[in-house]
Amino acid sequence: MRIAVILVNYGQWELTRKCIDSLDRSRGADISITLIDNCSPGPVPPWTNSRPGLRFKRMEENKGFAGGNNEGFQMSLADEAEFTFFLNNDAEVLPETVRNLAEYLSVNGGTGISAPSVYWASDPQKLWSAGGKLVRWKMRFEQVDLPDREFSPDEGVKVDFVSGCALMIRTDLFSRAGGFRDD
Repeated sequence: MRIAVILVNYGQWELTRKCIDSLDRSRGADISITLIDNCSPGPVPPWTNSRPGLRFKRMEENKGFAGGNNEGFQMSLADEAEFTFFLNNDAEVLPETVRNLAEYLSVNGGTGISAPSVYWASDPQKLWSAGGKLVRWKMRFEQVDLPDREFSPDEGVKVDFVSGCALMIRTDLFSRAGGFRDD
């Protein structure tokens, strides 16, 4: 299965390169990477145009999170990917992350979005986000606290929201939804 990865950068070239390096180590996933630069000040590093398999565009103005990701999504449609993985450029993924997210969506046809647990870069054992639930009686959203465990594509945790820093969605679903709202 083909997976389009969308990254948006603003002035964080070294973090972006590390993110792409981690994606290059992905196992069991056929990925294409689209990198949108949101009009960063200064020059563009040469690797953006010489890295095999990387599609790159520098925006003429900063369109923010939504606009940058929507532009990357439109560019990635040529890949005809079944899934699209929106990933913050300062994130790094484990070699099996992309495959596991896609397998979960493949096995669970009624699920539209999958997201990994996200850990602090400064403390990789400390959970930052695993999505969350609406606690109706409190009228607020709260993060889900997951026990440490191995991932299995056959099981998942149903949540009401996931972090936008790392989420995989069915490409056709994102297209029908009209992208991220930028207002």
